Amino acid sequence: TIDLKTLNSKTRVEIYNVAQQATNQVVRQDRGGIVELEHLNKKGFWKLVCQSLQVPETVKEEKRQGVKETELILGFPLRADGSADTTTVQNVFAYLPTRPYGFKFIIQGDFLVPSSREDIHKDKPWNRWICDNIASVFLKAVDEFKEDENLKKTFYNYIPRHEEIRDEFFHPVVQKIHNALQAAQCILAESEVWLKPDQVLRADNYIQALISNDELKRIFNKEYISSEIRVDGPILTALEVEAFGVIHLKQLLQDAEWLKRQSDEWFIRLYSYLNNPGLTKTLGTLKIIRLENNELTSISDGPVFFPFDEKANYGFEHELRIVKRTILESEDEREKGAVSNFLKTIGVQPASPDEIIENHILPIYESTDESSNW
Repeated sequence: TIDLKTLNSKTRVEIYNVAQQATNQVVRQDRGGIVELEHLNKKGFWKLVCQSLQVPETVKEEKRQGVKETELILGFPLRADGSADTTTVQNVFAYLPTRPYGFKFIIQGDFLVPSSREDIHKDKPWNRWICDNIASVFLKAVDEFKEDENLKKTFYNYIPRHEEIRDEFFHPVVQKIHNALQAAQCILAESEVWLKPDQVLRADNYIQALISNDELKRIFNKEYISSEIRVDGPILTALEVEAFGVIHLKQLLQDAEWLKRQSDEWFIRLYSYLNNPGLTKTLGTLKIIRLENNELTSISDGPVFFPFDEKANYGFEHELRIVKRTILESEDEREKGAVSNFLKTIGVQPASPDEIIENHILPIYESTDESSNW
């Protein structure tokens, strides 16, 4: 037997097993839009989002004659702290569970199901119409997540991916959700404002240390994704969130006035980051070498040398293009090695006597240019 009781804000279902003469109960308590379920001394927490749907005249179903309105509910599992719990695939319900299809949230709709209740009918326009509305209810849920301190930074992994949904019937639902979110201000940016996916960039910590969020806004009119949100990379890819890449870095490094304002410590971090074969080949020819006189140059402008081993004065240092010494003196040995390796790779030469004579003194001495030869 089943007994339903309501007391204060709690609803309790008691199930009496006659054969075993035992009573089981499930207790539900609603708190500010969050549902707490307790069963067998275990608690579960859910965020429910409901929407009433008006049945259009074009949707005909013999078993739903006279039905003009139905309700679609999405149930999002939560952790005890109120953050999103996306560790488990959830069932699709038609009041009772059918089976899981790959979604990380419950879908409850008035689906038409066979007598076995192990699936839903795939050939029914009624069921397709319900599916077509899941994306709009999901978008409504996102609007509610944005107002919740526990969910605003953790809800992203509820977003389904195509490879997760194992039934072709629900594949269009995934694309509809992606399309809806791409047009919505659903990404929390570093400045704590909500932006559309095409208004933000994702970048690793190293890039964000090189280029601040304010500089990103000024130059690209975009922001970084908030560093506090928890989201899997494939979700951002599905929403077409662009990654900060070589094209962005190249544009920045071609801004000479912006580069001149950066500190020596910043150049150390830059060279360390660029110590990568792919980046060196693409960006190593730009005017990004800082000299002792703080000017910027590139190897294509002429020979560039490492500082002399000794801090001696030979009298012709001012005529050489020498990398600024402080840039090579990082206290971090790993970073120091990366900087030195990058500069060597792009063609900066050792300032040894042989190198100076061969690559600087003799070319000038042999030059026919009377304004520069010795």
